[in-house]
Amino acid sequence: MLFNEHSQTERTRRQAFLLGLLLVAAIASSCKPFNVRPRIEVPRAENEARAESNGVVINASVVRNEDWLTDTFDANLILAGIVPVRVELKNAGQKPIELNKAKFELKFGSGRSVGSVNPDRAFKRALAYYDVSAWSKALYKESRADFASYSLDTKSPAAPGESRQGLIYFLLPAESARLSGFTLVVSKLTNADARGGERVELKLD
Repeated sequence: MLFNEHSQTERTRRQAFLLGLLLVAAIASSCKPFNVRPRIEVPRAENEARAESNGVVINASVVRNEDWLTDTFDANLILAGIVPVRVELKNAGQKPIELNKAKFELKFGSGRSVGSVNPDRAFKRALAYYDVSAWSKALYKESRADFASYSLDTKSPAAPGESRQGLIYFLLPAESARLSGFTLVVSKLTNADARGGERVELKLD
């Protein structure tokens, strides 16, 4: 009799355990890491910096509105140590501008600097900060693609007269992301007449 009761208890525990696993799997399969809004216009800052290099007009500013970041990305990027910089480029010249080799750096603190990262690395930093570990593979890809859609397109040349805008991401220590006094350094904006591309600095705040 005792043996039968013990067996029944073990079966009940095993069924509860399996049910729990199924429940976790079901939740994970319906989870999205971040509910990123489909791309909308990134707001322009009133104090954005402006410069020109090789016929390209550059406007840039740090996106510091944390409410907007949270509403848009379902994550506070600043808290995660991700500094998003809104960059707008306009080709004011007569020739296409190659952007695929353009280099963006962020200077901060006492002469320290970091290079920009691709949106995948910024997305993974946000995942790590919020300790997100359960998601559907398909919804993960969708969330990552929505996140990446806000990035500045540097893959294709900018035609004469063309303007484009988007975000460039920089990864900093969390305590440094809220600092002011950032300087954006842009180099290697090239066209057919100026292969090297000059280096310009924009004081962002």
